[in-house]
Amino acid sequence: MKEGIEKELMQFILTTSKNTPGATTLIDKSAGINGKWLKLEPVFNIRSNQLLRIFITLYHSKGEAEFEKFWNELRAKIKVYVEEHALELGVKSKKKKDESGSL
Repeated sequence: MKEGIEKELMQFILTTSKNTPGATTLIDKSAGINGKWLKLEPVFNIRSNQLLRIFITLYHSKGEAEFEKFWNELRAKIKVYVEEHALELGVKSKKKKDESGSL
């Protein structure tokens, strides 16, 4: 995977799975994802169905509270990357018409 926002996000997800005791083995054995795809270098572009299986396995390995913390960190990272790289991708932010959230 080339350098950029996708690689950074994938490294964050894979680092979390590596730092969760037993998660890598569980992902390899029960989620059907070969352990080579879980390495931090080189980072592979994992398909969405496999990524979903990683999230499910992390949920069961970490527990609900820890997974929610991971999910919130992932969301925050995605938001930062989106804001930083929107111009790079040629996307302009849309402003809301009012504070109630409707457009």
